[in-house]
Amino acid sequence: MKINSEIIFLNMNRKIRQYNKNDENLIATEQGKTIYEKIGFKKELQHEFYIPINRYLKFESKQEFHKATNQDLQQIVDLYFSVTSESRKELIEFYLQGTSLIFDSKQLLRGFYIKDLGDGLIISDNSEDGLKLIKLKLSESKQSFVIPVTNLLVKNFLQENGYFLYKKAQRMLLGNHYTWKSQKIYNRGTGYCG
Repeated sequence: MKINSEIIFLNMNRKIRQYNKNDENLIATEQGKTIYEKIGFKKELQHEFYIPINRYLKFESKQEFHKATNQDLQQIVDLYFSVTSESRKELIEFYLQGTSLIFDSKQLLRGFYIKDLGDGLIISDNSEDGLKLIKLKLSESKQSFVIPVTNLLVKNFLQENGYFLYKKAQRMLLGNHYTWKSQKIYNRGTGYCG
């Protein structure tokens, strides 16, 4: 095991030195955390993983959601950036089809759900729309949730509706710290942690 860990560490260290043009973040398991720390990643924030205890919830969504089009792309990218401080236009554009949106009366984007991105990324400017998007996710039978520990609203909603915490993982950062609004993330988008 030690030999394998050292080989992984050396390969990762080489790749990160070659790639380190930008700051990087990831979600690390307990085993992966020590390896990432050796190459300079710093702990930032815990994420919690939830699944239903014994039955899958099925919510009926009464809200009318807009389906994203190319005209909506820039607003989605802007909201994503305002929450995460990351520019991910190409990634968002790749998953644009099937993305659900909530707008205010002035047609400004308040939240979105990218169902095909990993666990189903949900970002919202406010809690009311965040909960509507969570219920939409549940209406489509996507049952697992991964949330930052700072989003107590989602944590309480899940626990009140029969979900339990089955795993925690550490968000880690390599490079400069950047500001992000973790309480506006109602479900993370990626599907992996290592």
